[in-house]
Amino acid sequence: MKNREEDQVISYKTLRKTIGIFGLTLPIILFLGTLWISDCNGVQITISHYYYTVMGDVFSGVLCGVALFMYAYRGYNNEDNFVANIVCVAALGIAFFPTTDTDMPDSCSIIEIFAPSIVGKIHYFSAAIFFFALAYFSLILFRKDGGCITPEKIHRNQVYLICGILILICMLLITLFINVPSINWTFRHLKPVFWLESIALASFGVSWLIKGGAFMEDIIPQKKC
Repeated sequence: MKNREEDQVISYKTLRKTIGIFGLTLPIILFLGTLWISDCNGVQITISHYYYTVMGDVFSGVLCGVALFMYAYRGYNNEDNFVANIVCVAALGIAFFPTTDTDMPDSCSIIEIFAPSIVGKIHYFSAAIFFFALAYFSLILFRKDGGCITPEKIHRNQVYLICGILILICMLLITLFINVPSINWTFRHLKPVFWLESIALASFGVSWLIKGGAFMEDIIPQKKC
């Protein structure tokens, strides 16, 4: 029975690390894949615009993978599970309802889809819910201590806090760039939304890697602290 419980712990740690790796590597994989396969070296204005490139299937596939892992994820209580399910649905919304803003400078697009504006609205709403739910994991859920705080847990909580704040800051700046035309057109050539999304995903990835025990684990097991 003990071995079975240990196997479950290992399984959930692996699940968390896998989710973290997805978050960290997605922007890199999309950019390098587009560069290697289509010889297009332009960064797209958002990560979502890779849907229209040769890496579109990878973009959708990774999001579906995240959705699957989140659906399978079981946290410490119903709150964890509820937020994970929200991330699952939001990830599917991003994958299946692509952005409709296809006015892309330095575009690597190989397809063109004429979709109603509601599709784009669902996409942006899903993306906002996705990132806010990830921030909630870092700021609230991952920082719970269960009544036992080790020195490593204190340091982990500090990193979780930084990651959650970074996600929220990135979302605030993305909203600013999207909704203020003068700022949008001034900085559009720098692709700020892509870089902010990448930072948010990296923050999400680091949080989940730590939660999965990739690093910063307790030196003294929590049972004995």
